[in-house]
Amino acid sequence: MTKNRKCPVCEQPLPDPSAVARAEKNLEKLSAKREAEFQRQLETELRRAERTAEAKARKQYEAKLKSVEEAAATKARTEERRRQDRLQDQLMRQNDELRRKLERLTADEKGEIGEADIRRALQEAFPTDIIERIGKSRGSADIRHEVREQGRTCGVIIYEVKNVAKWSTDYLKQARKSLALHHGAQAVLVSTAFPAGKKYLTFEKDVAVVHPTIVASVVRALRQVIVVRGAATAGTHAERSRKADKLLQFVKSDEYRRGMKAVAESIADLIRLQGKERQQHDRTWAAQSDLYRAVEQGHAAVDSRVAQIVSGVPLSLVKDDEDADETAAG
Repeated sequence: MTKNRKCPVCEQPLPDPSAVARAEKNLEKLSAKREAEFQRQLETELRRAERTAEAKARKQYEAKLKSVEEAAATKARTEERRRQDRLQDQLMRQNDELRRKLERLTADEKGEIGEADIRRALQEAFPTDIIERIGKSRGSADIRHEVREQGRTCGVIIYEVKNVAKWSTDYLKQARKSLALHHGAQAVLVSTAFPAGKKYLTFEKDVAVVHPTIVASVVRALRQVIVVRGAATAGTHAERSRKADKLLQFVKSDEYRRGMKAVAESIADLIRLQGKERQQHDRTWAAQSDLYRAVEQGHAAVDSRVAQIVSGVPLSLVKDDEDADETAAG
């Protein structure tokens, strides 16, 4: 006789002995399903954790990269400021030296010394270029500037230097004539006088009119235009021309002129400040000189009296001399 199977829960006899087997099978299926679901959840969590870790690592990398880029940009800006400061100091020294020389020269001599100082400033700024003063017997220009890059000539800049108090359009005609005569790429009129309403930097069509204090800075940009246009290995001729035209357009823009005007005004302010300091210094030296003379005169008077006493002059006579001196001084 087959023993009746009992329910493992309520201990009651089971009418169907195979029910337990089916229940166990169902439990196994349910357990397997739960195990599979657990594995899926575990894999999902692992993938989520990997993505989170990857995103965190990427964020940290981007932050680090940004920090490095900002540091590099800050360093570049600092170096550029230092370079501009050095250039500004150099221009200030040149301008100060030129001013002192101009104070000692006649009107005719002023033009000559202006050309010499402009040429020297350009040569210091562009040591690899060939920059020479041109005597009037060799042509109408004052300075010829051959732009050299990697051992080859890219173009020529022609300069007319005018240290004048009043502007004249004849200066432009002379600059254009010189440009054509020397087959130049750019004409620069270095002038202390400007057209009405203009100051420090302006372009009169094809001629750049530049104040002496910023000539090296402006020529640096104009020189780059010539180098880009004349480079033999930097793209096609059309590409170089487009890039050079774009750069020249920027140099002629209000934005660039405002920047150069700010530089020139800062130099002018520094020069004025130096002038005030020099005047104060001169006044101090004059006062010190007066005091030194007073000291020397006092010493001389005392030494004279001592000499008189030593030589046997009676004190009464010395006193009379002193009274006479005081009366004369009064």
